[in-house]
Amino acid sequence: MYDRKIARVAHIFTVSLSALLLFLVQPMLAGLLLPRHGGVAGVWAVAMFFFPAVLLAGYAHASVASRKPKVAAAVALASLIFLPIRVPALDGQAHPVWTLLAELMGSIGVPFFVLSSTSPTVQSWFGSYRLYAVSNAASLVALLAYPFAIEPNLARSTQLTAWSVAYAVYVASFVYTSWKAAPASSSGDEADTADWPLWIGLSAIPAALWLAVASQISQSVAPVPLLWILPLATYLLTLILCFEGNWYRPWLFKWLLTPAIAALMFASKQHHWNTSLPLGVGLFLGGLFVCAMICHGELAARKPHAARPVRFYLAMACGGALGTAFVSLLAPAVFSDHTEFHVAVVACVVAGFGLLFVKLTRGNLVRLTVVAAAAFAYAQYEQGGGLRVRNFYGILEVQDKPDVRLLSNGTIIHGVQFHDPSRTRFPTAYYATETAIGQILGKASAPRRVGIVGLGIGTLSAYANEQDTYRFYEINPAVVDIAQKHFLFLRQSKGRTEVVIEDARLAMEREQSQNYDVLVIDAFSGDAVPTHLLTREAFQVYFRHLKPDGVLALHVTGKYVNLAPVAESIAVSLGWQARTIVNSPVPDKQVFAATWVVVQGRTDPRPQAHAWTDDRVALWDVIRR
Repeated sequence: MYDRKIARVAHIFTVSLSALLLFLVQPMLAGLLLPRHGGVAGVWAVAMFFFPAVLLAGYAHASVASRKPKVAAAVALASLIFLPIRVPALDGQAHPVWTLLAELMGSIGVPFFVLSSTSPTVQSWFGSYRLYAVSNAASLVALLAYPFAIEPNLARSTQLTAWSVAYAVYVASFVYTSWKAAPASSSGDEADTADWPLWIGLSAIPAALWLAVASQISQSVAPVPLLWILPLATYLLTLILCFEGNWYRPWLFKWLLTPAIAALMFASKQHHWNTSLPLGVGLFLGGLFVCAMICHGELAARKPHAARPVRFYLAMACGGALGTAFVSLLAPAVFSDHTEFHVAVVACVVAGFGLLFVKLTRGNLVRLTVVAAAAFAYAQYEQGGGLRVRNFYGILEVQDKPDVRLLSNGTIIHGVQFHDPSRTRFPTAYYATETAIGQILGKASAPRRVGIVGLGIGTLSAYANEQDTYRFYEINPAVVDIAQKHFLFLRQSKGRTEVVIEDARLAMEREQSQNYDVLVIDAFSGDAVPTHLLTREAFQVYFRHLKPDGVLALHVTGKYVNLAPVAESIAVSLGWQARTIVNSPVPDKQVFAATWVVVQGRTDPRPQAHAWTDDRVALWDVIRR
C-alpha cells in the first residue's frame, strides 16, 4: 500500500512537472527568437505550429512507450545529451518560416518530444483522466507565471539554465515512474477508430480559433508572451473544466453560442475597440471560451475508457496540429487577410449548432454548412478594395481615398501620399514638417547621410537634398515592393536612396560605421514592437553608426504601448541626452499626432533600473491599461 502511494505521487509529480516545462519553454523560446526575425507576430504563429506538431509526434511515441516502460525510460535518459538547451545560430537569409522551424528543432525539439509523450504514457499506466486535468492545470499555472513572475524577474539566460536543470529532475522522476509501471494493454483500441474524425474535428476547431484570435490581438498590439498566453490559457482552461468535474452544460452553452459568435465577429472589426484594449481582448476571450467549451465538452463526452487513452490523445493531437498548421502555414500562403479567423468561427457555428440544436445527420450538416458559408461571405464582404499583400511579416493594404493613397496594416497607417501631383512630395502623417523628425530633417545643412530603420512608403526621402544619401533598412520585402511600385516618394526624391532588405539590427551589426548625421528608428509605430531594436545593446549599435554630433530619433507613437520612457532610460544609461517631443494633428494637411524621442548630445551615464537589455525586456510595464 505504501509503495502504491509513492508510485501515485511520482505519477502526479512527473505529469505536473512535464506540463510545467512544456508550457514554460514555449513563450521562453519564442521570445528569444523574436529578435532574429524582426519581432513580428509571425514568429509566434510559426512557433505555435511547431509545438503542437512535436506534441503529435510525442503522442505517437506514447502509443509505444505506454506498452514498453523500459524503452520510454531509455529515450528520456538519452534526451539529456541535448542539455543545456540553447538557440542555434542559423543563416538568417533563408526563408524565415523554415529557418525558425529549424532553430526550434535544434534547440528544444528532442526534449519537447519526450515531454509531450509523458501525459498519455503515464495516464495509460495510472488509468484515470484526472491526470489529464492535472496536466492542463499545471500548464495553465506555467502560462500565467511566465509573463507576471518569470519574464520580469529572470534574465533569459537564467531562464534557459533553470529550465535545463528542471528537465533533468523531470527525467529522473520519469525513469523512476517507468520502472514502477505496469505496461498498458493494447486491447480494445481498435473499436475507437470510428470516432477519430469527430475527435480530430472537435480538437482542430478550438486550436485554430485560439491561434487566430491570438494572431489578431498581437498584430494589433504587440507580439509579447502575455497577449499570446491569454488566449492559450483560455483554451487550456476549457480543457480542465471539461475533463475534470464535468463543468460543461450543453443546455447553457446552447444559448451562449450565438452571443459568443457575435462577440468574436464584433471584436474582429478592430475599429470597434481600438480605443479600448480591455474591451477588444475581453470580447475575443469570451467568444473563444464559449466556443472552446462546446468543442471540448462534446469531445470529453465521447472519450474512451481511461485505461486506453493513447489513441484518443493521438487523435486530439492530430486535430491540434491540423488546426494550428491551418492558421500558421496555410493561411498566410493562400489568404490575403485574416480569412482563417472567419473559417474557424464558421467551423464553430457548424459544430455548435450541429451538435446542440439538431441531430447531426448528413442533410442537416449540409444545411448548416450552406448557412455558415453565407454568413462567412457576408463577414468577408467589403465595399471598395485595394491591393492587399500578406506574408510572414503581416498584412499590408494599399487604399485609395478621395484625396490620398495610404498604406495600412489593420488600423495602423504606415504612410500617406496626396493624389494631387503638386502635393505628392509633401511629407505627411507622422513625418510631416510639423513633427519632430520633420523639424530635424527639414533644416538646411551640408550634405547629409541619413539612416532610416523602417521604410514605410518612403515618406522621409522627401526631405533629401541633391547631395544627401538616405539609407533605408526594411525587413519586409513586400513593403519595399509596394513603396517602389505604388507610391512616389522614392522615385521623386532629390537625393540618393538605398534600401537594405534585412533586419536592421543584424545588418548594422555587420556593417562598418556609416557615420550617419541622423539615424531614424521608425519600427514601433504599429504597436507590434520589435523589442530587439529597443535595448541597450541595440542603442550601442546605433551610436557606433552615428557621428559624434549626430541625432538619433525614435518614432514611438502607439495606442497601446508607451515606449518613450524606455527609450529615454536607455539613452541616459549610456550617457546621452534625450527628450520626448509630441505634436498635435492637422487633419486637413494629413498630419498625424506623433511622439518622437530625440537623442543628441553627450552627458554623464546614469544607471537606469528599468532600461531594457537583450537579456531582459518588460513590455507589460509599458502597455497602456
